[in-house]
Amino acid sequence: MKVECWAATDTGRQRDHNEDNFLIDKELGLFVVCDGMGGHAAGEVASAIGVETIRERLRDERTSLEAGGDLEPLDEATILDRLDRAVRRANARIHDLSNASGAEGGMGTTCSLLLIQGGTGYVAHVGDSRIYRLRRGECQQITDDHSLRNRMLQEGQLAPDETFSQPNAVTRAVGMNEALDVETFTTDLRPDDRFLICSDGLYDHTETSAEIAELTEGYDLESAIGRCIEFANQSGGDDNITVVMMELDRGEGIWSVRETTPEDRVIRQLPHFRHLSSEAREEVAERSERWMVEEGVDVVEAGESQEALFAIVEGRLQVEQDGRPIEELAPGEHFGEMALLGYTKLDVSARTSEPSTLLRLSRQAFLDYLRADRDRALKVLWNVLEHCADKL
Repeated sequence: MKVECWAATDTGRQRDHNEDNFLIDKELGLFVVCDGMGGHAAGEVASAIGVETIRERLRDERTSLEAGGDLEPLDEATILDRLDRAVRRANARIHDLSNASGAEGGMGTTCSLLLIQGGTGYVAHVGDSRIYRLRRGECQQITDDHSLRNRMLQEGQLAPDETFSQPNAVTRAVGMNEALDVETFTTDLRPDDRFLICSDGLYDHTETSAEIAELTEGYDLESAIGRCIEFANQSGGDDNITVVMMELDRGEGIWSVRETTPEDRVIRQLPHFRHLSSEAREEVAERSERWMVEEGVDVVEAGESQEALFAIVEGRLQVEQDGRPIEELAPGEHFGEMALLGYTKLDVSARTSEPSTLLRLSRQAFLDYLRADRDRALKVLWNVLEHCADKL
């Protein structure tokens, strides 16, 4: 995709300095917003290290590929792994500096980045800055806030209209701890899509994504960003405000990307198989049963013994408990994962709400997959352990 872009940052009306940093690198197709935190000027230092380390790491890898003549198309998992490593490298640099310097102790930063290559957007995200996608007049938040406020909202401890009264403490930040879990995923791109990356200084003054659409719809990028910053300042301007916007047109990215199948894209989204090679994911697909199901079919029924994980490739499933709908599963989502570790009985049922295509990975196929490669098994089991810990 060809990309037009614009960005601006503003200190706001209540702060005496700006701890936000942003990055636009059109050659790499890389766009980043980091919102720093920490005493004195530490937040500004952390966010600056974040954007520069990520750019340096990705540029170095690109230079190494060019020097070695190794410009074969990269699969999506490889690109996401490079983003993950770049953010982790920033985490290590910030954490080391924080430990070595009393003035900058405890510093950290959020990081929300979008890498645009071909027809795919690659996202790496830590903290509570946000990425929105604006498509055909509708605005969708595509990142999930790593914050106490959002966790309470998801767990039902906080109603949507109570969020403004709750402090927005982050639960994940780059540099705060030695270990870091970076959220990575892909998003599809279409011509005329717009993406907006911002710090919480903007969205904390909005109640819905629709307000972001109202601020930007029908305006060129520079004017749209100006409206966003003016809106945040008029609403109090109690934090730094940073906004990066992109508008897409047809074109090619600098890194060639290998085409992937719908099954591969779904498997890559499963937390159990993240950071695996394309060959390792292809083997998961080969060991899974591809199941095409008509509308209104019970895929599983409550009380049945379960022996497989199900992932939705196409279509939608309605999850019910005691005859009441409780959740709808869309492509890329999954259920039944505990069956991979032992035979279980579900207390819910799942029925297709439209014609659907599923992948069914049985417990036996999963165990055979692990036994085939010890190193791969260790990585997968560690992923499963991290995923279970996150859910707990």
